[in-house]
This record gives sequence, C-alpha cells and structure tokens, in this order.
Amino acid sequence: MCNMKLHLFDYFITFFIVLSIFGKITSAFENSRYHRSQYELYKKCMKNKGIPTWKVVDSATNATFYRIYNYQWNKIFEPVSPVAIFVPSSVSDVQATVKCGFKANIQLVPNSGSHSYAGLSLGTNCSIIVDFRLMKSIDINEREESVTVGPGAFVGHVNAKLWKNGGWGIVLGNCMTVAMGGHAIGGGLGYFSALYGLVIDNILEMELVDAQGNALTANPTENTDLWWAMRGVGPGYIGLVTSIKIKMFKAKDLKLTFTQIRYPLKEFKNVMGNFTNWLDWVKENDPTVQSVIFMVNDKYNVPSQPLWPGIEIQLLHMQDPKLQPKSSEKVLKGYPKFFPNAVETITRNPSYIEFVIATGYTPVTTQPIQPTPQTPMSVLRSKLDFLETLTKEIAVTRYFFARSFFVNKHLCSEQLTEVQNVVSEIPNNTNGIMITSEQGTVAAIRSNSTSYVHRNSLFNVRLFFESLKVDDVAAGRKWLKKFMKSTKFMDSGETYQNYPDLELKDYLWRYYGRNLKKLIEIKRHSDPRGYFDSKMSIPTTRRHSRC
Repeated sequence: MCNMKLHLFDYFITFFIVLSIFGKITSAFENSRYHRSQYELYKKCMKNKGIPTWKVVDSATNATFYRIYNYQWNKIFEPVSPVAIFVPSSVSDVQATVKCGFKANIQLVPNSGSHSYAGLSLGTNCSIIVDFRLMKSIDINEREESVTVGPGAFVGHVNAKLWKNGGWGIVLGNCMTVAMGGHAIGGGLGYFSALYGLVIDNILEMELVDAQGNALTANPTENTDLWWAMRGVGPGYIGLVTSIKIKMFKAKDLKLTFTQIRYPLKEFKNVMGNFTNWLDWVKENDPTVQSVIFMVNDKYNVPSQPLWPGIEIQLLHMQDPKLQPKSSEKVLKGYPKFFPNAVETITRNPSYIEFVIATGYTPVTTQPIQPTPQTPMSVLRSKLDFLETLTKEIAVTRYFFARSFFVNKHLCSEQLTEVQNVVSEIPNNTNGIMITSEQGTVAAIRSNSTSYVHRNSLFNVRLFFESLKVDDVAAGRKWLKKFMKSTKFMDSGETYQNYPDLELKDYLWRYYGRNLKKLIEIKRHSDPRGYFDSKMSIPTTRRHSRC
C-alpha cells in the first residue's frame, strides 16, 4: 500500500513537471509567434516609409551581416540575438525606426560603439538594435572652432581627423574604440578635463530624435530642458543622439609636462594619504593639473595594455596660451614633497598627439602597419591612419567588467590599513584600479548646471577586470567585491554613469543624485508613452513587453 502511494505521488510529480514544461513551451511558442508578427508589422511600416530593406538586418534574410553586426566582444554577458539590427544613415532613418518601433511595440536599443559596461547596448532577444555605425561623420568648422560628430564616430576616429586637419583636439577619454554617442552624453572624462572640463561641458549643440519620432535641436536656446538632460543622462535613455557639436582647442599649441612617479603596491597607504594632500595643493596652486593613479599587481605584464607594475602616479600639466599660460615650473617644484622616495620618476614634454597615442587604449585584434622607413613622424602617421580604420568587429574578444565610485573626503594612511591588505591581494594581469582627480574646470561647474551631478568630488575610483580566459573571472569578481567592501567608508554614494553597473540597486540616485527628480519630469514630458525603456532608463510610464 505504501509503495502504491509512493508510485501515485511520483506520477503526480511527473504529471506536473510535464505540464509545466508544456506550458513553458506553449508560452515560448506564443511569444515567438507574437514577436514575429510584431517584426512583420515593423518591416511593413519601414517599407512604407521608404527605408531600404538592406538597412534592416535579421538572421533569416541576411545571416552574414547579422552575424557581423551582432558581434559581442564582451563574453561576460550571455549572448543576445536581437530581432533585427537597423543601420540608419540619416536622421530621417532614425525617425522612421522610432515611429515604426512604437507602432509594432518593439523596444529599440541604441548602439554607438557597443561599449556599455552593463551590456545595455546589446539589447534583448526581442529588441531591435539601432546601430549607428554608418553615422560617423566628423565635420570640422575652424572658423567656429567646433567639430560636429556622428554618434558612431569612435574616439580614435575623432582624435586622428582633428590632428590631421589643423592640429585640433577636443576633450575625450583614452579608450579609442568607444563611440561618441554614448561617451558624450554620460560625462566624458579625459586627461585634459582639469583644464577644459568634461565632454559634456564642451558640447555646443546636439541633434536628437525623441521617443515620438521628432527630430530636435537642443542647445542653450532651443529645447533647453533636453539640453540640460542630455548632458549627463548616460544610460537614462531620453533620446537617440544623431549628432553632437563640440568645442575644439588648438592642440598643437599646447605645452605639456607629463610626470610619472612609481611605487610598489606596499606603499599604497602612504601614496593615497599623500594623494589627497596633493589635490589640496593643486587646488590652491594650479587646479588645471590632471592627476591620475594606476594600480596593478607588482608582477603585472600584459603587452597589450602596458601599465607599470605596482603603482604609477601620473601628473599632467597643460599650458594653453589662451586659457592657461602658466608654465609647469611650480608643479615640478611642488610634487616631490608629496611623493618622496619613489622607485622611479620620469618627466617628459610630449606633443599633444604623442601623449594621446601613448596613453590611449586600443583593444583590437590588428595593429598599425609598420612604416618604411621608420621615423618618429612616419610611425606617428601610421598610428593615426590606423585609428581612422577602427571598427567594432576588430575588438578583442574578452571578459570585462568594471565598477566605480566617487570620493569627496580626505583620507589619512591610518584609515587605509584594511584596504592596503586587499590591494596587496590584487589578482595579477587581470584586475586594476584607476583613480582620476575631479578638479579644475570639472569642479568649477555647478552640480545642477547639467544633469551631471558629480561636481563636488576629489577623485573617482574605477575598478576593472579584463582577461581572455573565463577561468580568471571568479577570482576577479571575488577580489573586486572584497575591495568594494573595504572601501565603503570612502564611497560618497555616487557612481559615474558611463560605468553602468547592473549590481547597483540604487543606481538612479548614484548616477543622478538630486538631479533625478528633474530628469524624471523631463523624461515624462518628452516620452509620455514610456517607449524609450531599458534596464537603466529614467523611470516613467512604461509599456509592458511580452519579452
């Protein structure tokens, strides 16, 4: 009798498991059929608007280009197979995809350079990617001292073209494969930010398409609410940027003084304690000095990313005859008392473009062709030519993740004992720390002048993991979490939105702080139907998807 009851129980369990599986299969089939019908509606709408069929790429009709366009270099995320990939070449194309996407109830995901650290630009299995690879124009206006760039232009493309056409420059980050569409609207910090500010501080005008398919201009006199919001919104997803006009500076006229000060990791406590005192000195004496620290294992050796093993402090003094005519003499006399007894100290005076290339990071599978004969000028020209050829598809396939937080208080070495212990355990050749000062022009702008709120910080701490091997991931994550736990006392409660982090529960506040309320109001006004929606978008009335 007992056995009979057990058998009956087993039958019931089996029945419910089968029923559950059948239900899931049925649900998946219904969803698949629903998404196919949505996509057919989208394609019909796009055809009616005169969009060429080759611009809408899916796996069924164009498997080769779908595979190319859907290249996902960061293996830390599960592979995604979006419904389709749309490659616009004009503003009207972007307007069409927004209107048709809304009509078909398919989510659109912008992808400029495919560099979102949270994988946001990869989309989902039921979204359409708006891939801006064809919108990468770089138009220089020397009379206005401005450049207008498309969202698909890479940092490397912009650096190369500006220098080749008159020795110009703009504030940019140092990763050459990041595209302007995402880089520019999340802040955009670079080595030249202490003097010139962030990328968003140099934007003169922006063109965008809103969630209703309207093509808009945002500047100090037109659509001023969007002008405020788009300069700092980052992953908040308020509009699809179609072009950005940015103020240039005469890079070839700059006189740079670049100092590198090196220590072993065991000096972490002393270095960090002295670093905050150094930032005080800089603020009082020459706030246009950019101060950066890189930290990796003492045995670090990765040829593709040549960082000094241990700790390297980098000090960049910028002398611009228009804005900052002071020489670096005071800085060169000032820093030794803050950073004594270094293993090595090197000071150079590179040209602007030599510095940009030397500090630039270009994680790609191919390298510049070595010129013949090899001279300093021919090598430089070869590297610039190479930067102009960068594409998404030559990015190195790897495992990558990053986190960040801002620090707005002074540190003393006694506070850093636990952190010192964690730093000494940093996994070799995979994990690293980058610390960047947030002073000078960055701090001179009020925190509510744009939606970028992080104006009152001493420095930003960025943690990164990068490896070709999946076996390194677990140890890298474990160490990163341990570091974050040990540095909670330093964390100001803010995170750089260009380092989006899916593990943050309070990400909206950490990205936008007291500017969040105004951002929500602007989003609800510009997107009343809640169509522009993603994992980290500004909250509003959301449409429910069956994905």
